[in-house]
Amino acid sequence: LKQQIDILEVILEKQLEEVQQLLLCTSAREHEEEEEECILTQVQLDALLEKETFALKVADITLETRQVKLLRQLRDIYPIEKLSDTSYAIRGLELSLTELQNPQQQLTEDALVLHSSALGFVVHLVTMTSKYLNIPLRYRLLCNCSRSAVVEEPPCVEQQPQSNSNVLLLTDNTNNTNSSIICDGFTITSNTIIYPLFREKKRYYSEHDNSFHRGLFFLERNIECLLDKRCIAFSPKSHMLAKLDRLFEQTIRGGSI
Repeated sequence: LKQQIDILEVILEKQLEEVQQLLLCTSAREHEEEEEECILTQVQLDALLEKETFALKVADITLETRQVKLLRQLRDIYPIEKLSDTSYAIRGLELSLTELQNPQQQLTEDALVLHSSALGFVVHLVTMTSKYLNIPLRYRLLCNCSRSAVVEEPPCVEQQPQSNSNVLLLTDNTNNTNSSIICDGFTITSNTIIYPLFREKKRYYSEHDNSFHRGLFFLERNIECLLDKRCIAFSPKSHMLAKLDRLFEQTIRGGSI
């Protein structure tokens, strides 16, 4: 009986060893399968990432091509021509900033209307360009042909300029509702300053009337903002139409990339 028991113990030990080896083999096989699944998942992720990156590059190229096409059309609608170092023309209308900014320059009513119309073209061109290039402007522009303007919307305005006949500063402290007014065809809410981009003969020689020059300054800052966003170098002292023409030239040729 003792011998039989010893034999059974030996047999049980061998079977136990076989079971342990089988368990070890099964565990190793499962571990290898998990590693293979992880490697396969990583390969799939890399392939998906590469595919998405390629699709993004194609979308960027398509967008850039579309933008160039739209800018070409804008350039055809609003052709810019250099007349002299200080004078440019847009759609055949001369825009001489030296004449507009010189208080001693005697300009007729017709000349003021032509300059205002040219500035209206510039405002519309800058507005459409910012939309096509998806670049927000620093100052909001109001497109209204020869009665266009620039709007400054400060977060808080405490006092009104003492002498500025064309600048509209609207505040309403009587209640909490936002007030609005229509002036020169524009609807303006409270805490808003509007700078006209047109001149009137009766106000042209007012030494306190700086709103027009302020409007020109803000319009030029918008143009420079477009150039900066496209990483295009320019001369700050050049004519605003020269800056616009450089923006179109470099963007269409791909010089901004």
